[in-house]
Amino acid sequence: MEAFAKHWPEAEPVNLLDESLLIDRRAANELTPELSARIATLARHGETIGGRCVLFSCSAFGAAIEAAKTEVGIPVLRPYEAMIERALEAGPRLGLVATFQPTIDEMTLEIEAAAKARGMAVTIEPILAKGALDALGRGDHETHDAKVVEAALDLPKKCDVILLAQYSMAPMRARIEQLTKHPTLSSPACAVDKVKAMLGEPAGS
Repeated sequence: MEAFAKHWPEAEPVNLLDESLLIDRRAANELTPELSARIATLARHGETIGGRCVLFSCSAFGAAIEAAKTEVGIPVLRPYEAMIERALEAGPRLGLVATFQPTIDEMTLEIEAAAKARGMAVTIEPILAKGALDALGRGDHETHDAKVVEAALDLPKKCDVILLAQYSMAPMRARIEQLTKHPTLSSPACAVDKVKAMLGEPAGS
Protein backbone atom coordinates (compact mmCIF):
# COMPACT_ATOMS: atom_id res chain seq x y z
CA MET A 1 0.00 0.00 0.00
CA GLU A 2 2.88 2.39 0.77
CA ALA A 3 4.28 1.93 -2.73
CA PHE A 4 0.94 2.86 -4.27
CA ALA A 5 0.61 5.88 -1.99
CA LYS A 6 4.05 7.10 -3.01
CA HIS A 7 4.21 6.16 -6.69
CA TRP A 8 0.54 6.15 -7.72
CA PRO A 9 -1.67 7.90 -5.15
CA GLU A 10 -4.62 8.08 -7.54
CA ALA A 11 -4.91 4.29 -7.64
CA GLU A 12 -7.40 2.47 -5.42
CA PRO A 13 -5.64 -0.71 -4.26
CA VAL A 14 -7.66 -3.36 -2.44
CA ASN A 15 -6.06 -6.09 -0.33
CA LEU A 16 -7.24 -9.66 -0.92
CA LEU A 17 -5.91 -11.84 1.89
CA ASP A 18 -5.32 -15.53 2.44
CA GLU A 19 -3.10 -15.14 5.47
CA SER A 20 -2.35 -18.83 5.94
CA LEU A 21 -0.89 -19.31 2.46
CA LEU A 22 2.72 -18.75 3.49
CA ILE A 23 2.29 -20.81 6.66
CA ASP A 24 0.92 -23.70 4.61
CA ARG A 25 3.62 -23.26 1.95
CA ARG A 26 6.35 -23.56 4.58
CA ALA A 27 4.66 -26.59 6.13
CA ALA A 28 4.29 -28.35 2.78
CA ASN A 29 7.87 -27.54 1.72
CA GLU A 30 6.63 -27.44 -1.86
CA LEU A 31 4.05 -25.72 -4.02
CA THR A 32 1.16 -28.18 -3.92
CA PRO A 33 -1.87 -28.28 -6.26
CA GLU A 34 -4.04 -27.17 -3.35
CA LEU A 35 -1.91 -24.07 -2.76
CA SER A 36 -1.92 -23.29 -6.48
CA ALA A 37 -5.71 -23.54 -6.51
CA ARG A 38 -5.92 -20.98 -3.71
CA ILE A 39 -3.74 -18.59 -5.72
CA ALA A 40 -6.06 -19.01 -8.71
CA THR A 41 -9.06 -18.33 -6.46
CA LEU A 42 -7.53 -15.03 -5.36
CA ALA A 43 -6.93 -14.02 -8.97
CA ARG A 44 -10.51 -14.82 -9.96
CA HIS A 45 -11.84 -12.92 -6.96
CA GLY A 46 -9.76 -9.90 -7.96
CA GLU A 47 -11.40 -9.93 -11.36
CA THR A 48 -14.87 -10.53 -9.92
CA ILE A 49 -14.75 -7.40 -7.76
CA GLY A 50 -13.83 -5.26 -10.75
CA GLY A 51 -10.07 -5.10 -10.42
CA ARG A 52 -8.11 -3.98 -13.47
CA CYS A 53 -5.04 -5.95 -12.43
CA VAL A 54 -4.02 -8.45 -9.77
CA LEU A 55 -0.59 -7.97 -8.19
CA PHE A 56 0.52 -10.76 -5.87
CA SER A 57 2.82 -9.83 -3.01
CA CYS A 58 4.25 -13.17 -1.85
CA SER A 59 7.38 -14.28 -3.67
CA ALA A 60 7.05 -18.02 -2.94
CA PHE A 61 4.23 -18.77 -5.39
CA GLY A 62 5.66 -17.79 -8.77
CA ALA A 63 4.62 -20.88 -10.74
CA ALA A 64 1.10 -20.78 -9.29
CA ILE A 65 0.75 -17.09 -10.10
CA GLU A 66 1.95 -17.70 -13.65
CA ALA A 67 -0.68 -20.42 -14.02
CA ALA A 68 -3.35 -18.12 -12.59
CA LYS A 69 -2.79 -15.72 -15.49
CA THR A 70 -4.77 -18.14 -17.67
CA GLU A 71 -7.70 -18.11 -15.25
CA VAL A 72 -8.70 -14.46 -15.68
CA GLY A 73 -9.04 -11.81 -18.34
CA ILE A 74 -7.07 -9.10 -16.54
CA PRO A 75 -3.31 -8.73 -16.05
CA VAL A 76 -1.79 -10.79 -13.24
CA LEU A 77 1.72 -10.02 -12.00
CA ARG A 78 4.18 -11.99 -9.94
CA PRO A 79 5.57 -9.81 -7.15
CA TYR A 80 9.12 -9.60 -8.45
CA GLU A 81 8.88 -9.81 -12.25
CA ALA A 82 9.07 -6.03 -12.71
CA MET A 83 12.06 -5.83 -10.37
CA ILE A 84 13.91 -8.50 -12.36
CA GLU A 85 13.32 -6.57 -15.58
CA ARG A 86 14.74 -3.40 -14.06
CA ALA A 87 17.67 -5.23 -12.47
CA LEU A 88 18.78 -6.67 -15.80
CA GLU A 89 18.87 -3.16 -17.19
CA ALA A 90 21.40 -2.26 -14.47
CA GLY A 91 23.95 -4.94 -15.28
CA PRO A 92 24.77 -8.66 -15.22
CA ARG A 93 26.00 -8.96 -11.62
CA LEU A 94 23.01 -9.28 -9.30
CA GLY A 95 22.90 -9.57 -5.52
CA LEU A 96 19.73 -11.19 -4.19
CA VAL A 97 18.57 -10.91 -0.57
CA ALA A 98 15.68 -13.08 0.63
CA THR A 99 14.24 -14.33 3.90
CA PHE A 100 12.82 -17.61 2.52
CA GLN A 101 14.99 -20.19 0.74
CA PRO A 102 12.32 -21.26 -1.81
CA THR A 103 12.17 -17.63 -2.90
CA ILE A 104 15.89 -17.69 -3.70
CA ASP A 105 15.47 -20.91 -5.67
CA GLU A 106 12.50 -19.59 -7.61
CA MET A 107 13.88 -16.13 -8.30
CA THR A 108 17.21 -17.54 -9.46
CA LEU A 109 15.39 -19.54 -12.11
CA GLU A 110 13.28 -16.52 -13.06
CA ILE A 111 16.33 -14.26 -13.39
CA GLU A 112 18.20 -16.81 -15.48
CA ALA A 113 15.20 -17.26 -17.78
CA ALA A 114 14.71 -13.51 -18.20
CA ALA A 115 18.41 -13.01 -18.87
CA LYS A 116 18.45 -15.81 -21.44
CA ALA A 117 15.53 -14.19 -23.24
CA ARG A 118 17.63 -11.03 -23.51
CA GLY A 119 20.73 -12.87 -24.59
CA MET A 120 22.50 -11.95 -21.34
CA ALA A 121 24.85 -13.93 -19.15
CA VAL A 122 24.31 -13.10 -15.49
CA THR A 123 26.01 -13.78 -12.19
CA ILE A 124 23.62 -14.13 -9.27
CA GLU A 125 24.88 -13.83 -5.70
CA PRO A 126 22.04 -14.96 -3.40
CA ILE A 127 22.05 -14.62 0.36
CA LEU A 128 19.49 -15.77 2.90
CA ALA A 129 18.73 -13.45 5.81
CA LYS A 130 18.55 -16.28 8.32
CA GLY A 131 16.06 -15.81 11.12
CA ALA A 132 14.47 -12.73 9.57
CA LEU A 133 11.26 -14.47 8.54
CA ASP A 134 10.78 -16.03 11.96
CA ALA A 135 11.33 -12.63 13.57
CA LEU A 136 8.72 -11.09 11.29
CA GLY A 137 6.29 -13.85 12.22
CA ARG A 138 6.73 -12.90 15.88
CA GLY A 139 6.06 -9.27 15.06
CA ASP A 140 9.69 -8.37 15.76
CA HIS A 141 10.24 -5.95 12.88
CA GLU A 142 13.43 -4.53 14.38
CA THR A 143 15.19 -7.90 14.34
CA HIS A 144 13.82 -8.70 10.88
CA ASP A 145 15.13 -5.44 9.49
CA ALA A 146 18.52 -5.82 11.16
CA LYS A 147 19.01 -9.32 9.75
CA VAL A 148 18.07 -8.17 6.25
CA VAL A 149 20.56 -5.30 6.39
CA GLU A 150 23.24 -7.62 7.79
CA ALA A 151 22.69 -10.06 4.93
CA ALA A 152 22.89 -7.31 2.32
CA LEU A 153 26.20 -6.15 3.75
CA ASP A 154 27.58 -9.68 3.29
CA LEU A 155 27.01 -9.57 -0.47
CA PRO A 156 30.06 -9.33 -2.75
CA LYS A 157 31.26 -5.79 -3.37
CA LYS A 158 31.07 -6.00 -7.16
CA CYS A 159 27.29 -6.33 -7.58
CA ASP A 160 25.77 -4.02 -10.17
CA VAL A 161 22.46 -4.00 -8.31
CA ILE A 162 20.88 -5.54 -5.21
CA LEU A 163 17.39 -7.06 -5.33
CA LEU A 164 15.27 -7.25 -2.17
CA ALA A 165 13.09 -10.28 -2.77
CA GLN A 166 10.29 -9.84 -0.22
CA TYR A 167 7.88 -6.94 0.01
CA SER A 168 8.61 -6.75 3.73
CA MET A 169 12.14 -5.58 2.88
CA ALA A 170 11.04 -2.47 1.01
CA PRO A 171 11.41 -0.08 3.99
CA MET A 172 15.13 -0.94 4.14
CA ARG A 173 15.84 -0.17 0.48
CA ALA A 174 17.28 3.31 0.96
CA ARG A 175 19.31 2.27 4.00
CA ILE A 176 20.81 -0.73 2.21
CA GLU A 177 21.60 1.36 -0.84
CA GLN A 178 23.35 3.91 1.36
CA LEU A 179 25.37 1.32 3.30
CA THR A 180 26.37 -0.87 0.36
CA LYS A 181 26.84 1.92 -2.19
CA HIS A 182 24.99 -0.25 -4.72
CA PRO A 183 21.73 0.57 -6.52
CA THR A 184 19.05 -1.33 -4.62
CA LEU A 185 15.62 -2.35 -5.89
CA SER A 186 12.50 -3.32 -3.96
CA SER A 187 9.63 -5.25 -5.48
CA PRO A 188 6.71 -2.96 -4.59
CA ALA A 189 7.97 0.22 -6.27
CA CYS A 190 9.00 -1.63 -9.43
CA ALA A 191 5.67 -3.48 -9.51
CA VAL A 192 3.57 -0.33 -9.17
CA ASP A 193 5.46 1.31 -12.03
CA LYS A 194 4.86 -1.76 -14.21
CA VAL A 195 1.15 -1.90 -13.37
CA LYS A 196 0.79 1.76 -14.32
CA ALA A 197 2.49 1.12 -17.64
CA MET A 198 0.39 -1.98 -18.35
CA LEU A 199 -2.83 -0.10 -17.69
CA GLY A 200 -1.77 2.83 -19.82
CA GLU A 201 -1.52 5.35 -17.01
CA PRO A 202 0.73 8.40 -17.55
CA ALA A 203 4.14 8.07 -15.89
CA GLY A 204 3.63 11.21 -13.83
CA SER A 205 0.16 10.34 -12.61
